[in-house]
Amino acid sequence: MKKKSSTKGILIFIGFVLIIDIIFFPVLMNLVLLPLLTGAPSHGIGILNWPICFDSFVATQITVGFEIMIFTGFAALYASSIKPSFAHGDEHGSARLLTDKEFDDLIPNYVFNKNDK
Repeated sequence: MKKKSSTKGILIFIGFVLIIDIIFFPVLMNLVLLPLLTGAPSHGIGILNWPICFDSFVATQITVGFEIMIFTGFAALYASSIKPSFAHGDEHGSARLLTDKEFDDLIPNYVFNKNDK
């Protein structure tokens, strides 16, 4: 049975979160990040008030840094939905112990001074 792809669902989720980011990131920036990181007073709620995010060089650095982290997180989420082998424990994504025979085949016998006679 073929596994259904979740690409459509993850893209809808990412789009939804990015719309929330566009609307409410200035609120996070104004009420939390700027006062916390720079000590500057907040300028009110600031829904869709992006000029606050680019008001100074420091505010621009904080905005760009956090937006890169947000987009990187969602890119990783999307990549894990496309290639589940990286995170979901199949033969390429899970660890297991080697048997003695597999280990001996992996490392030549002369390293361990074994005499197979």
